Amino acid sequence: MRQLRTAETGPARTGPARAAGERSPRATLSGPILFNLAFGVYLLATVVITQLLGEPHGVVELAMRGTRDAVLVLVLLGLSLFVTFYGLWRGAGQGLATRLLAAILVGCGLYLYLLPAFAVVKGMVSLPFGFWADPWLAWLDHALHGGQDAWRLYWPLVEIVPPRLAFIGYNYGWAVISMVLPVLVAALDTDTARRDRMLIVYVFVWIGLGNIAATAFASVGPVYYESLSGIPRYAEYMQHREGLLPPDHAVRVLQDLLWANVELRQGRLGLGISAFPSVHVGIAALVMVYLMSLGRLAGALGIGFCVLTQWSSVIYGWHYAIDGYASIVSVVAVWIGAGWLTKNPARTGQKMQEMPPDTRAYD
Repeated sequence: MRQLRTAETGPARTGPARAAGERSPRATLSGPILFNLAFGVYLLATVVITQLLGEPHGVVELAMRGTRDAVLVLVLLGLSLFVTFYGLWRGAGQGLATRLLAAILVGCGLYLYLLPAFAVVKGMVSLPFGFWADPWLAWLDHALHGGQDAWRLYWPLVEIVPPRLAFIGYNYGWAVISMVLPVLVAALDTDTARRDRMLIVYVFVWIGLGNIAATAFASVGPVYYESLSGIPRYAEYMQHREGLLPPDHAVRVLQDLLWANVELRQGRLGLGISAFPSVHVGIAALVMVYLMSLGRLAGALGIGFCVLTQWSSVIYGWHYAIDGYASIVSVVAVWIGAGWLTKNPARTGQKMQEMPPDTRAYD
């Protein structure tokens, strides 16, 4: 006859149960390790691609940051590898020390791998197909907003939103948040499932949206529409832009510099332009959903930041509104999917332990 599993034999076969919500030391670092590895592979793939295109030194030079910073790069690389091997083979204890190790991995992944690789790949988005998508994006943007361009609907807020707030939020604020937030989350968030969920979406925004989708839908945005096609599709917007952005405005100077670089390099390695989808709005959407997971007040701040970023991207002419909408929808969808992937398996074990003896499995 089959007999019920006894209390003495159960623990002997399954081992001591962990507390609810507790992860093993290796699981605690697994997310940051994979994050670091993903961007390392990303950099390696970029090196291979540039070699195939005949310019193998572009990524390496950017990654090393020149001779002056080469020592720092090598030190960080060694630190990153040490923490990775430490986490894989020995594991680490719970608590702040482990979270600091996770933050080191995330920070090294951003500095060593993401920044140089993304800067180069963005300069190559037009190589496969050219900038082909602008007419279609402009048409879709026009149709989606009731037969008028999105900037017309966004423009009345120019009189309400302080220009300095829009400028700082879209440029400096976004740059700081996009680089610092993942490190802070790794160091401070005690919910490892939520942290790993955030890191998954972060990788998706930069590589999935910023490289893969940007290459498939290579486009320059409204501010460069006439320069690209010769058609004054956004002539009225450009007139309004003159009043908002004088020739010496930092945004205007940057826009002119980027276009001059595109013309000079003709789509080769270096700084590039990409409109659809918007990485700016994608990161802002990630900030939004992450802060919403923390609470209502934090969520309200995240929504405000996302709305400001979307509005600024259109007003400055960087993006069609559809660029940001697509990023928001994609980020929310991947956030939901990543939530399913990062569910804490300890919950299942806890439920099994709470079941009465007569409902457990038989031998």
